[in-house]
Amino acid sequence: MAALGALGDVEDSNLPLAETAVLLAAAIRPGIEPSAYHRHIRALATEVGAYAGQWAGEDLERRAESLVQVLARRYGYTVATEDASADVALTIDRRGGPAVALAILYIDAARAQGWTATAVNFPARTLVRLEAGAARLLLDPTTGKTVAAPALRELVRTTRGDDRALMLTDFATLSARDILMTLTRARQTELDESERAKLVLLESLTLIAPAVAQPWRECGLLALALGDLKTAVRALERWLGIDRDSPERPRTWVLVRELNERLA
Repeated sequence: MAALGALGDVEDSNLPLAETAVLLAAAIRPGIEPSAYHRHIRALATEVGAYAGQWAGEDLERRAESLVQVLARRYGYTVATEDASADVALTIDRRGGPAVALAILYIDAARAQGWTATAVNFPARTLVRLEAGAARLLLDPTTGKTVAAPALRELVRTTRGDDRALMLTDFATLSARDILMTLTRARQTELDESERAKLVLLESLTLIAPAVAQPWRECGLLALALGDLKTAVRALERWLGIDRDSPERPRTWVLVRELNERLA
C-alpha cells in the first residue's frame, strides 16, 4: 500500500500507468512480485523505441506499427476470449486480457517514447488515441489495427445493436486515473462474493486518486456493510470533504455522526 500511497500526489500526466495497474493487482494478490512485471513493462517500452528508431517522427501510422509490432506480434498480446481479467499482472502472464488492460500497456509504451497517447472511452470498448500536432489516429488494442469511422460504426452496431450515428461523446478521453478506475471497476465485477478483496481494491484506488470523491463513498459504504466502522467513518468523512454538491450529503452526515457515536 505504501507504493500506491506515494502515487497520490503525482501529476496525472506523470503517473506510471502500467506499473500502477500492477500495484493494484498486487494489493489483492500479495503473492505478486511487482518488480518482475515492472521490468517487463520497461522492456516493452524499450523495444518499441528500438523498433521505431528515428523514423517514427510525427507519422502516427509508423508509431502505431511500432506498438503493434512489439506488443501484438512479438509478444503476442491479444484480447482474451476466455478467463479475461482486468488484473494487469494476469494480462501480462497470459499475454491476453480485456481491452482496458491492453490499452494500458499500449498507452504506457507509447508515452515512454514521449508520444501523446490517451485512452478513449468508446461505447464498444476502450481504444487508444495517438496524436501528433493536429493528426489523430485510433488504435484498437484488441486487434492491433487502426480503426476509422466506418469500422467504428460497425463496432458499435455489432456490440450494442445500436445503429445511431457516432457522436463526439463517443470519443471522450480518459485520464490516467480515469482508466485505472475503469480497470478497477472491471476487476471488482470479477471478484464475485469476495467483498473484503473489493474493499482492499477500493482502498487502493483512494490512495492513487485521493481527490476523486466516488471511490471514497463506495469504500465507506462497503466497509460499513462489512462491519469495519472505523474505515467506514474515515472514508465517508473524506467523501464529505470532497463532494460538496451531492444530494446524499445530509443523509451521509447523519450516518457518520451515528457511527462516531457508536465508536465513542
